[in-house]
Amino acid sequence: MFKLYMKSFLATPQRLWAWSELHPYESIGYGAILLFLSLAAKPIIVAAAGVAIVGGIYWMFNGPQQ
Repeated sequence: MFKLYMKSFLATPQRLWAWSELHPYESIGYGAILLFLSLAAKPIIVAAAGVAIVGGIYWMFNGPQQ
């Protein structure tokens, strides 16, 4: 089963190339959208990791008070 997923994953660039040749204008638009989303995703992931770390540290020092 893993081999099937790996073959499918490795064939993705070929499928994208074939699709982009059939639909050049759409591929430029969708590609640009994916590019901008991927650039915006890194700061969002970094912010989420920072919140998780700060939340854990806060809980360690100000945990459940009884």
